Amino acid sequence: MKARHGFGLLAAVACFVACGYDYGKFDTQATGGAAGTSGGGASGSGGASGGGTTSGGGTTSGGGTTSGGGTTSGGGTTSGGGTTSGGGTTSGGGTTSGGGTTSGGGTTSGGGGTTSGGGGTGGGCSTGEKLCSAKCVPVTDPATGCGAASCAACALTNATAKCGGTGPACQVDTCAGSFANCDNQSGNGCEVDLSKSNNQSCGSCANNCTLQGFTSHFTCASLVCRCTSPDQCKDGGAGTATCNGNGRCSCTGTECAAGEACKKVGANQVCSCNSGAACVPGQTCCQSPAGCRDLQTDTANCGACGKACKGGETCTAGQCV
Repeated sequence: MKARHGFGLLAAVACFVACGYDYGKFDTQATGGAAGTSGGGASGSGGASGGGTTSGGGTTSGGGTTSGGGTTSGGGTTSGGGTTSGGGTTSGGGTTSGGGTTSGGGTTSGGGGTTSGGGGTGGGCSTGEKLCSAKCVPVTDPATGCGAASCAACALTNATAKCGGTGPACQVDTCAGSFANCDNQSGNGCEVDLSKSNNQSCGSCANNCTLQGFTSHFTCASLVCRCTSPDQCKDGGAGTATCNGNGRCSCTGTECAAGEACKKVGANQVCSCNSGAACVPGQTCCQSPAGCRDLQTDTANCGACGKACKGGETCTAGQCV
């Protein structure tokens, strides 16, 4: 019995010494054997232990040469940023993703042309076109601003627009109602309302009342050039010249036609149209086109000097019909 008890005590001491020994010095799992990076060494996934040279399909288990991003993972050359992931050459910013040359900002998104949103260089539009709302439109369309950089429609005051000149640019095509483009500038559209009295454009752009009469010259009233004072009627010298209540000059007691003034002939003042002969009754003295016109029937001067009727219209009682 004593021999057995002594043997048991000896075994206990041997176990205590053995269990206290630092076996961690020889733990091959801490360095990963011959592998270059922790988490993919010889033991558990590397060279000899857990599957040899290749574990899980790649050169090195868990991502190849470096754990978490080696040579092959999931089939592609590089996982999470390599040359190919999920089939394309580059995933998330490479050469091709989703079919186009570049995904998310490359040359083409979603399979389009050279420029995303339509068109090629500068929109890819042909000569005589520009890019508006991803479409190539002609520069001759006023609805998209003709040749201007903007695609906003032409907007001209009291007028419809057309494209013309350099650019081409927005220009007046037709004026609305009684408005006219007397200054021939498209920027301000049709700026004159010929239905209202205007000394420089009396009933038409051509009829300038300030070029008739003397001193302060005539003014426009009821679309006809009229005098407002005697000094506008008299061309100096002897004789009498007055301005009556109708806005017409009266020369030595003779009422003149609208637009006429008094010209000195001998000792008298006589009615004269633009320093020439007097008009016959029923006519008006026009400055432009110069001469005596019947404003009631003349299609070139209908209702006012220089107011022409449109093609096919006739002038009846001073109205184009």
